[in-house]
Parts: sequence; C-alpha cells; structure tokens
Amino acid sequence: MYIQVGDAETLLSDSLKLTENADAAGVDVRLDHYPDMIHVWPYFWPMLSEAREACAKLAEYCTESTV
Repeated sequence: MYIQVGDAETLLSDSLKLTENADAAGVDVRLDHYPDMIHVWPYFWPMLSEAREACAKLAEYCTESTV
C-alpha cells in the first residue's frame, strides 16, 4: 500500500492512522509525507514541483510493485 499525504491535508490524521493500522496488520505500507501540501495536490502537477515529484514517486511505486 502506498500513501501520500500533505501536512495541510484534511485527512492527515486518517492517513497516519491507516499507515499505522496497515503496518500492524502486516501490510507492506509506505507513507510519503509532504510539507505544506493540501488535499489532492498531485492534481496540480503542471504548477507544483511537489506534485510532479509525488506523481513520479507513485509511478515508481507502481512499477516496483508489478515487477
């Protein structure tokens, strides 16, 4: 499971708890935490370098997971 969350995310605490619960259940989980990012910031990839980074990390995770 791969989770990306920003500091300004409405669901920050939910994302952290999900990560904790998944890990406790033995799920292979990775959390990437982005400072100052809001909900769905990757949607703004044309304007935000952090969004482009997040999209690239997601693509990398998907590629790793399918090999």
